[in-house]
Amino acid sequence: MRIIKEHDEAGMRKIYLICYDISDVKVYRKVHKLVKGYAVGGQKSCFECWLTESEKQGLAALIEQLFMGTAERADFFELNTDYKAGYYGIASKNTFNPFFIF
Repeated sequence: MRIIKEHDEAGMRKIYLICYDISDVKVYRKVHKLVKGYAVGGQKSCFECWLTESEKQGLAALIEQLFMGTAERADFFELNTDYKAGYYGIASKNTFNPFFIF
């Protein structure tokens, strides 16, 4: 379920790194599917997501509902888009350019 508002904070989106540590397989699958719906990149339990403030709050609320009564955790880290990406090992530049249709 995606929570999207047409105009939010003048449409300003920020990039967040969403990371979670979940031991319950059923909860993991639900959170993974939910977060991956917003993701533009990532792997396993960390994803980059372009979100407005209300999308971030809505996603955090949905994740919190899924965590109800458990010791699981998810963190949202706002990333600075002014830095250039560094690559290690055999990593290469991502050629994916996200776009949004409203």
